[in-house]
Amino acid sequence: MFNTSRYEKKKSIHLLYCDTLVVILPTAHQGELNTSLGKLLGKSRRFEKVTRIFEHASQHNQSHAQQTERQIKEEFEKLHQFLREEEGARLARLREEEEERNRVMKEKRERMGKEMELLAKTIREIEEEMKEDRDDIAFLQNYQETVKRTWQSHGEPEEVCGPLIDVSKHLTNLRYTVWNDMLHITPYTPVTLDPTTSCPSLVLSPGLTSVQLGKERIQIQPANPERFDPINCTLGWEGFSAGTHCWTVEVGESSNWTVGVASQSVRRREEFEACPEEGLWTLSLRNGTYRAMTTPCTTLPLDWSHPFHRIKVGQ
Repeated sequence: MFNTSRYEKKKSIHLLYCDTLVVILPTAHQGELNTSLGKLLGKSRRFEKVTRIFEHASQHNQSHAQQTERQIKEEFEKLHQFLREEEGARLARLREEEEERNRVMKEKRERMGKEMELLAKTIREIEEEMKEDRDDIAFLQNYQETVKRTWQSHGEPEEVCGPLIDVSKHLTNLRYTVWNDMLHITPYTPVTLDPTTSCPSLVLSPGLTSVQLGKERIQIQPANPERFDPINCTLGWEGFSAGTHCWTVEVGESSNWTVGVASQSVRRREEFEACPEEGLWTLSLRNGTYRAMTTPCTTLPLDWSHPFHRIKVGQ
């Protein structure tokens, strides 16, 4: 006889140990699990990378929003300053006209006042003489002299002509006139560069109207899909799909440039040749030689000793 319960217990322990297959199963599926785990880890790293890009883009947006807000305020302050100066100048001209009109009216009133005094004096004298000459003989003796005095030319009052302010001159098309004058301080730029496409090595002007190559790659820009990198390119903000277009580009004293038009599908994240097959139609200056970037390149018979400062681009 033996203790069956103890035997059962040992048996169950043995069965539990065998059922877990601690040694056999992991060995058989380790490779598959490692492969799946590797995929998950790779996906996790991609999520982390995209998350960092979003965080960087958010910081970039905050910084650029603040910078753009400052620029907007500066531009509007220029307009406000112009309007304040224009308002002051127009009010000064109005006050000047008012003073001049009042001066002219004052001079006329003074002249008429003197005429009125002389006229009143003559009237008083004639009335007194008419009262004094009671008898007919004396009246007849002084009649001719008195009549002559009534005929004396005291002049007629001046017409009220020109003393009123020319209101129409100051108010006619006022807003349009000021707006037209404002055009002289608000130059129009037909092409605005798009900073979201600009390579980090390029430096755009605050007004997004000019670009130059930075001395070193110090700009930290979000790796958005629209951005050129590593090619030193940038696009205009507004595109077109039809019609005839023409721009004048100032290249200044630069001895290394490429300008032209690009299709929307041009590659951004890898190097390429600026040629029609890549969706670019450009002119360039390299090593003192002007070229049309065709396939193959077409050398243009232009004299580098007299470099161009402006290039006209048309499509």
